[in-house]
Amino acid sequence: MIYKYFDLKAEFRKYEKPYGHEREKVENEDVPYYYKVLGVSKDATQEEIKRAYYRLVRIYHPDVSADPEARRKFEEIRKAYEVLSDPEKRAKYDKFEYAYRSGRY
Repeated sequence: MIYKYFDLKAEFRKYEKPYGHEREKVENEDVPYYYKVLGVSKDATQEEIKRAYYRLVRIYHPDVSADPEARRKFEEIRKAYEVLSDPEKRAKYDKFEYAYRSGRY
């Protein structure tokens, strides 16, 4: 019944681009895939990555979103955060992105 008081669909329309707000800087650069998923630049701080992750989780969590692709998007967001939030994994990913995504690491 919360829909009577708040127009939540209109609130979420601003996040309809794939994986939320991607800054123009990210769209214009050659940014590795996991950075694009979270919508952050390659030189993003841990705090920026964390904020982007929590913002996207609130939108694409399968229990909250009506989007049929929500589960797949949520899993991609979770994997991206898992790699980028750990400094060791992030360094490996930055160095060997293709090998990392293909499962060699």
